[in-house]
Amino acid sequence: MQFDIGYFVTSLVGTLLGGVLLDWTGRGAPYKRQYYAVRQLASGFPVALGAMLLSLAALPDRTWFLVWNGLTTLIFGTISPVVMIAMFHSVHPSQQALAVGLNSLSQHVLGDVPAPIIMGYIKDAWAPHCNSVFVDRRAQLRAPSR
Repeated sequence: MQFDIGYFVTSLVGTLLGGVLLDWTGRGAPYKRQYYAVRQLASGFPVALGAMLLSLAALPDRTWFLVWNGLTTLIFGTISPVVMIAMFHSVHPSQQALAVGLNSLSQHVLGDVPAPIIMGYIKDAWAPHCNSVFVDRRAQLRAPSR
Protein backbone atom coordinates (compact mmCIF):
# COMPACT_ATOMS: atom_id res chain seq x y z
CA MET A 1 0.00 0.00 0.00
CA GLN A 2 2.77 2.45 0.89
CA PHE A 3 4.63 1.51 -2.28
CA ASP A 4 1.56 2.33 -4.40
CA ILE A 5 1.01 5.68 -2.67
CA GLY A 6 4.68 6.57 -3.09
CA TYR A 7 4.53 5.63 -6.77
CA PHE A 8 1.43 7.77 -7.26
CA VAL A 9 2.88 10.79 -5.45
CA THR A 10 6.29 10.66 -7.16
CA SER A 11 4.66 10.24 -10.59
CA LEU A 12 2.36 13.19 -9.96
CA VAL A 13 5.14 15.42 -8.62
CA GLY A 14 7.50 14.29 -11.39
CA THR A 15 4.99 15.22 -14.09
CA LEU A 16 4.52 18.64 -12.53
CA LEU A 17 8.28 19.14 -12.20
CA GLY A 18 8.84 18.09 -15.81
CA GLY A 19 6.43 20.73 -17.08
CA VAL A 20 7.82 23.42 -14.76
CA LEU A 21 11.41 22.59 -15.74
CA LEU A 22 10.54 22.76 -19.44
CA ASP A 23 8.77 26.10 -18.99
CA TRP A 24 11.71 27.46 -16.99
CA THR A 25 14.34 26.39 -19.52
CA GLY A 26 12.28 27.70 -22.44
CA ARG A 27 11.51 31.11 -20.96
CA GLY A 28 12.27 33.90 -23.38
CA ALA A 29 12.76 31.52 -26.30
CA PRO A 30 9.43 29.91 -27.24
CA TYR A 31 10.78 29.07 -30.69
CA LYS A 32 13.30 26.69 -29.05
CA ARG A 33 10.67 24.85 -26.99
CA GLN A 34 10.89 21.69 -29.08
CA TYR A 35 14.68 21.66 -28.76
CA TYR A 36 14.48 22.05 -24.98
CA ALA A 37 11.86 19.30 -24.77
CA VAL A 38 13.97 16.83 -26.74
CA ARG A 39 17.07 17.82 -24.76
CA GLN A 40 15.24 17.23 -21.47
CA LEU A 41 13.99 13.88 -22.76
CA ALA A 42 17.45 12.81 -23.95
CA SER A 43 19.08 13.77 -20.66
CA GLY A 44 16.30 12.58 -18.33
CA PHE A 45 15.98 9.05 -19.66
CA PRO A 46 19.59 7.94 -19.01
CA VAL A 47 19.51 9.55 -15.56
CA ALA A 48 16.28 7.69 -14.72
CA LEU A 49 17.77 4.46 -16.04
CA GLY A 50 20.85 4.96 -13.85
CA ALA A 51 18.65 5.58 -10.80
CA MET A 52 16.71 2.41 -11.61
CA LEU A 53 19.93 0.39 -11.78
CA LEU A 54 21.02 1.88 -8.46
CA SER A 55 17.69 0.85 -6.93
CA LEU A 56 18.32 -2.71 -8.09
CA ALA A 57 21.86 -2.61 -6.70
CA ALA A 58 20.48 -1.48 -3.33
CA LEU A 59 17.85 -4.23 -3.30
CA PRO A 60 18.87 -6.08 -0.13
CA ASP A 61 18.33 -2.85 1.80
CA ARG A 62 14.66 -1.90 1.63
CA THR A 63 15.13 1.75 2.59
CA TRP A 64 17.68 2.54 -0.11
CA PHE A 65 15.70 0.55 -2.65
CA LEU A 66 12.61 2.66 -1.95
CA VAL A 67 14.63 5.90 -2.06
CA TRP A 68 16.21 5.08 -5.43
CA ASN A 69 12.96 3.66 -6.79
CA GLY A 70 11.12 6.84 -5.77
CA LEU A 71 13.78 8.94 -7.46
CA THR A 72 13.47 6.77 -10.58
CA THR A 73 9.70 7.28 -10.67
CA LEU A 74 10.13 11.00 -10.11
CA ILE A 75 12.58 11.31 -13.01
CA PHE A 76 10.50 9.12 -15.32
CA GLY A 77 7.50 11.29 -14.40
CA THR A 78 9.32 14.37 -15.68
CA ILE A 79 9.55 12.77 -19.11
CA SER A 80 5.81 12.44 -19.90
CA PRO A 81 5.00 16.15 -20.38
CA VAL A 82 8.20 16.56 -22.37
CA VAL A 83 7.16 13.82 -24.80
CA MET A 84 3.79 15.51 -25.35
CA ILE A 85 5.34 18.94 -25.95
CA ALA A 86 7.93 17.52 -28.34
CA MET A 87 5.20 15.64 -30.18
CA PHE A 88 2.94 18.69 -30.41
CA HIS A 89 5.76 20.80 -31.84
CA SER A 90 6.73 18.09 -34.33
CA VAL A 91 3.44 17.94 -36.22
CA HIS A 92 1.11 20.43 -37.85
CA PRO A 93 -1.63 21.67 -35.46
CA SER A 94 -4.31 19.96 -37.55
CA GLN A 95 -2.53 16.61 -37.03
CA GLN A 96 -1.98 16.86 -33.26
CA ALA A 97 -5.01 14.73 -32.33
CA LEU A 98 -3.84 12.02 -34.71
CA ALA A 99 -0.33 12.22 -33.25
CA VAL A 100 -1.66 11.75 -29.70
CA GLY A 101 -3.75 8.79 -30.85
CA LEU A 102 -0.83 7.15 -32.63
CA ASN A 103 1.39 7.76 -29.60
CA SER A 104 -1.14 6.07 -27.30
CA LEU A 105 -1.60 3.20 -29.75
CA SER A 106 2.14 2.60 -30.05
CA GLN A 107 2.58 2.68 -26.26
CA HIS A 108 -0.14 0.07 -25.81
CA VAL A 109 0.87 -2.15 -28.73
CA LEU A 110 4.59 -2.07 -27.96
CA GLY A 111 4.45 -1.76 -24.17
CA ASP A 112 1.29 -2.54 -22.23
CA VAL A 113 0.05 -5.52 -24.23
CA PRO A 114 3.24 -7.59 -24.69
CA ALA A 115 4.78 -6.68 -21.31
CA PRO A 116 2.99 -9.40 -19.26
CA ILE A 117 3.79 -12.00 -21.91
CA ILE A 118 7.47 -11.04 -22.02
CA MET A 119 7.74 -10.88 -18.22
CA GLY A 120 6.02 -14.27 -17.94
CA TYR A 121 8.46 -15.73 -20.44
CA ILE A 122 11.43 -14.33 -18.50
CA LYS A 123 10.02 -15.63 -15.22
CA ASP A 124 9.47 -19.08 -16.72
CA ALA A 125 12.99 -19.11 -18.18
CA TRP A 126 14.70 -17.97 -14.98
CA ALA A 127 12.56 -19.86 -12.46
CA PRO A 128 10.73 -22.65 -14.27
CA HIS A 129 9.58 -24.44 -11.12
CA CYS A 130 8.49 -21.41 -9.15
CA ASN A 131 4.89 -21.84 -7.96
CA SER A 132 4.49 -25.19 -9.68
CA VAL A 133 4.91 -28.81 -8.67
CA PHE A 134 5.36 -31.98 -10.67
CA VAL A 135 2.53 -34.49 -10.35
CA ASP A 136 2.93 -37.58 -12.52
CA ARG A 137 5.71 -35.87 -14.49
CA ARG A 138 3.48 -32.90 -15.35
CA ALA A 139 3.92 -29.39 -14.02
CA GLN A 140 0.84 -28.16 -12.20
CA LEU A 141 0.25 -24.95 -10.34
CA ARG A 142 0.75 -25.26 -6.64
CA ALA A 143 -2.30 -24.45 -4.58
CA PRO A 144 -1.79 -21.28 -2.58
CA SER A 145 -0.95 -21.95 1.06
CA ARG A 146 -3.60 -20.93 3.50
